[in-house]
Amino acid sequence: MGVWLASEEGFKPPSTADFNLPPVFGDNPYTTKPVFLVFLSVILISVFFIMASRKASVVPSKLQFAGESIYGFVRNDLARDVIGHEFMRFVPYLFTLFTFILTNNIFGIVPFLQFPTMSRVSFPYVLALFTFVIFHYVAIKHKGLVAYLKEIMFMPGVPKPVYILLTPIEGYLFLSPPTYSFTSFVCKYVCWPPFATCIYFRW
Repeated sequence: MGVWLASEEGFKPPSTADFNLPPVFGDNPYTTKPVFLVFLSVILISVFFIMASRKASVVPSKLQFAGESIYGFVRNDLARDVIGHEFMRFVPYLFTLFTFILTNNIFGIVPFLQFPTMSRVSFPYVLALFTFVIFHYVAIKHKGLVAYLKEIMFMPGVPKPVYILLTPIEGYLFLSPPTYSFTSFVCKYVCWPPFATCIYFRW
């Protein structure tokens, strides 16, 4: 053991460099494993929901029931409970986002794949950018730019001295795209394990 540790290379502990996977073929940086997993997730999601809804009936099959359960969770527990009475027009985007992130996180525990795509922070960055634009566009269109910024920076019902600390924090959290990508990135490590446990025991 001592001789091995004293070798020229020595022991190399795991690091973030292990996530920088080489291209599957060629020298193209767009042919890496995470990129292929993203395309694979799109194919799997499309095939699953096409098959689940192809022969829809009043008495659902197991596949139709699974698809409707996922859709119902996003529509009722995420969109309706959080957004309110205008939730239906946002369901397609939330449903796409939810299934895309969920599938790519599941890849982390699938044998031979074993790589959660969302661990590459560039993917959450892109998703965060879309969410950032949609979120603020809808809010500004609904309330107006001045009223919207005022509501963010100066929340009603808060003592005025608190604004000294609260206003910069709220401004950064609401107007900074990295906060959205950070949420998606951390969700992979914080929210996904308990969610997977709940799903496991439920089924």
